[in-house]
Amino acid sequence: MSDSSKKKIIKEESKILDNSEARDNVADAVSSSQGPAQESKVLNSSSNSLKKSFKGNKIEKKEKEKEEESDIEYDDVYVVEERTVPTAEIDNQEDEDMNEELSLSLSSEEDNFEIMNSDYDKIKLASEKSKRKIEKKKDLERLDKILEEKVDFTPKTIKRDEVVEDFIRNFFTSMNLIKTLDEFNQEYAELSKKGRFNDNYLGPITDIYIKNAKLEEKLERMQKELDKANKNAEEVKSNWENLRKERDFHKENYIKTVQEKTNIANDIKTLQNLHNDFTSKIADLNLKYEHLCKNKSLMKLDLEKMKQEKEKKEKEIKKLQEEINNLDIKNKKEKISNDQKIQVLPYKKVRPGEKVPWPSDIRNNLFLLQNPPTFNSQPNQSGKNIKAYEKCPVSCMTVHIKKNVVATGGDDAVFKIYDMSKGEELASGSYHTQYISSIDIHPKGSYLATASGDYTINLWDLLTLKVKAQFCNDSVVWSVKFHDTGDFLLSSNDNGLINLYDLNICQVRETYRGHTDSVNKINFQPFTNYFASASSDKSISIWDMRMGLTVQTFYGHLNSINDVIFNPRGDMLYSCDADGIIKSWDIRKVSEAGTWVHYPHIPGNCIEVEKTNNYLYCGYDNGFIGTVNISKNELGAKFKAHEGPVNGIGINLTNTNMFTVGGDGALLVWQ
Repeated sequence: MSDSSKKKIIKEESKILDNSEARDNVADAVSSSQGPAQESKVLNSSSNSLKKSFKGNKIEKKEKEKEEESDIEYDDVYVVEERTVPTAEIDNQEDEDMNEELSLSLSSEEDNFEIMNSDYDKIKLASEKSKRKIEKKKDLERLDKILEEKVDFTPKTIKRDEVVEDFIRNFFTSMNLIKTLDEFNQEYAELSKKGRFNDNYLGPITDIYIKNAKLEEKLERMQKELDKANKNAEEVKSNWENLRKERDFHKENYIKTVQEKTNIANDIKTLQNLHNDFTSKIADLNLKYEHLCKNKSLMKLDLEKMKQEKEKKEKEIKKLQEEINNLDIKNKKEKISNDQKIQVLPYKKVRPGEKVPWPSDIRNNLFLLQNPPTFNSQPNQSGKNIKAYEKCPVSCMTVHIKKNVVATGGDDAVFKIYDMSKGEELASGSYHTQYISSIDIHPKGSYLATASGDYTINLWDLLTLKVKAQFCNDSVVWSVKFHDTGDFLLSSNDNGLINLYDLNICQVRETYRGHTDSVNKINFQPFTNYFASASSDKSISIWDMRMGLTVQTFYGHLNSINDVIFNPRGDMLYSCDADGIIKSWDIRKVSEAGTWVHYPHIPGNCIEVEKTNNYLYCGYDNGFIGTVNISKNELGAKFKAHEGPVNGIGINLTNTNMFTVGGDGALLVWQ
């Protein structure tokens, strides 16, 4: 390259460096300024100086290019190169200069308007000041962007297309035609000064490869634009789909809100109607309340009178009791001996062959009239043990409600009755063909009921030891129980049915259906008309024997329930199942009250509560008896009772002895 072209490049670089120094000075001035107002003043002054410097550099560059066209010196290879500075900032500055010119022109016009109308001029000046402030803010933002972007001001080279004269010069140099080249340059310079031709007249050299390169570049640009357009179209499409979904979603929500609005409006109308109704009802209730208050005051007066009368009558009753205690009772009832005939005595008004009327609910609880001693948690054997059966186990037992008499039934179909005060056998009999599953003594001691696996129930007359009546069933009878009046006999079957027999007519009086599996045990609530049933369907039901309907049903066991019993007061229920779980049930709350386990997964066969309601005893299949302290709600002692399973537990009325039978054929007495 020639020295003139090198000098030209050095001058341009020095100008760019001057501009960069101006930018650095602007940044230093902004950093050294204090407060936003001072910063804005510095930035405004610096932006104006930068604009003028960029504009001046551009004008000078154009003038010098024109002057230096004639002073070009050609070196070895003649290629026209153009060094350019980024023009984005220059264009922005030109726009800002135009804005300043416009603002100056507006200011000149404002001077003319001041003469016409002073108020209008003040408004116009205020608006122009706000515009200038906005423009200054924009200028500051642009300068900040320029400073943040760190624009590269170094010159860049762009290759131009090779023109005809350059091609000729390159040809002469490649062929070493130096003299011809010098002559060509001199003549070309003279002609160009005279204006004979210029670069546009000569034109570039047409070359297919150059055209192809340009077309490929254009194709690449257009392909990129097409890709961008496709991406934008996909984004627009996805946005459109999202907007469509949002539209559908909002449409559905709108429909829902409209429906809810209508529903709420209807509810409001109904509430208004109810409110109107309630106002009238409240007025009526207020009147009733006033009447009740008056009646209450009258009732209080009546109660006071009744209390006074009650006190008088109580005093009279005390006097009469004292007189009765002082009198000697001459006629005493004689005890009925074992040799005398004891019969079932129906109600006086009932003739033989007629149905017995249902007993009344008003009856005294015999257990509550007693005051028995508390039984021990772990009783001791009294030594009055009886080997009831030699070759077979004892399957069931019962204790008379008043007397110290025990009846047992064995797998050999024989029943036996013992006087436990003497330890002697009173009677025995056999009429069944299979094992005896349950046994019970009549409350008056005249009859005995036995249930068997041969589907029959036998009613024995204990005076003659003969079967008075026999009741046949469709399945095995698991349990029998006399009512406390002695007029009814209850039985439970393997088919889930419960039958109530009227002993005056010796027929089924009622049949109770409700269980879906075998009913294993039944027991009357003490001195009431209700009874409980335990079934293999894992439920316990309380029945009203008069209505034939269930009163309550308890669920909680997870296996077949083997036994169920009421406590002496009749307000609690206790049960045991084939998993060895003992549960207590509160009849008043209709809920489970407690759960105890002595031997998990060992069946509990029988259960008994002592008469003070402090301890509960459960007989297990492993021969042990487990106790539960009911008052403390905790497990008690466990003791070995029989060699085989414990099949029955009973406690006498005086709460002095407990009797147990088991698979070893023994009848044990505990104190």
